[in-house]
Amino acid sequence: MRLKQMRIPTFDLDVLYGKEALFVVELNFDYIERLHHSSNRTCCQNLAELDLSFNRWTEVDLSLINRLRALKKLRFSSNKIAELNGSLELPLLIELDLSSNRFQKIDLCHWNIQSLIDLNMANNQLDHMPNCIEKLKNLMTIRLPDNLLIELDFAPFAEIAILYLDFSRNRIKAVQNHHVLSQESCLVMQGNPISNSSYICIGKALN
Repeated sequence: MRLKQMRIPTFDLDVLYGKEALFVVELNFDYIERLHHSSNRTCCQNLAELDLSFNRWTEVDLSLINRLRALKKLRFSSNKIAELNGSLELPLLIELDLSSNRFQKIDLCHWNIQSLIDLNMANNQLDHMPNCIEKLKNLMTIRLPDNLLIELDFAPFAEIAILYLDFSRNRIKAVQNHHVLSQESCLVMQGNPISNSSYICIGKALN
């Protein structure tokens, strides 16, 4: 289901009940500010992908999102979100896109997203790595370009076989524990004050 430019300030998840063949919902440029759900039941047993990018979110109640238990891809890109209320409980989630919002911090410590492979938090206001990033043992890609990071410590990635890390265009002056990254990892650091070219990855970036 794809709805675009429909001017829906509140989207009611109840309209998705009974649609067993619904796998993807894209609601872009619809002026959405909030979700509504009148039931405590788990919704949308087969819904694997929800895209709520390019709307008017400023905060998100994660308890409503948690009812979409089958979600594998969740996108909130290009909103004005500064806060996520609650913890995310989506054990099947593999892609989370929170890029181009207003986050100053992200705390993953109480989240259940252990299947996550791709985390995109580009173009926010983060000045440090998300808390408890080491919990995401399956993480392969992390994107945090265009934030406010000053230093990096890669110790949390010691037990993660991560392949692609993008920290370009931050304010990074120091990197610690770079040695814990695999030789297969691609670390992108262009546009930072740090000058050591060994931190620059050229030609191995993943799409």
